[in-house]
Amino acid sequence: MEYQVEVLHKQHEAFTNFLSEKIRAYNNEHSSYHRASRQQGAIQPLQLIVTDLQQQWVGGITAEVYWGWVEIHKFWFSEEYRGKGIGTKLLAKAELVAKEMGATKALLTT
Repeated sequence: MEYQVEVLHKQHEAFTNFLSEKIRAYNNEHSSYHRASRQQGAIQPLQLIVTDLQQQWVGGITAEVYWGWVEIHKFWFSEEYRGKGIGTKLLAKAELVAKEMGATKALLTT
């Protein structure tokens, strides 16, 4: 079997889409978890939004709950709200809500 390897240092959207489609097809065939995750409502969004007294966003968390996990994708605060314990309280609230949604494990990717 002969082949060649091409190295790119830039995004190749068509190739990325090709791999995504092939991985999705494989996972759909071999993994009941992946098949189930593609069902409507299997992945539940979770967002905690922090606003100031003028109702301006100053930070928060975006996450998803699936397969018994909560995956926190984004977690950020404006500079003036950092170091005041708000983040700790927000993470605790996210954990509590995610548990209510069925999560037993957490993954922080931010």
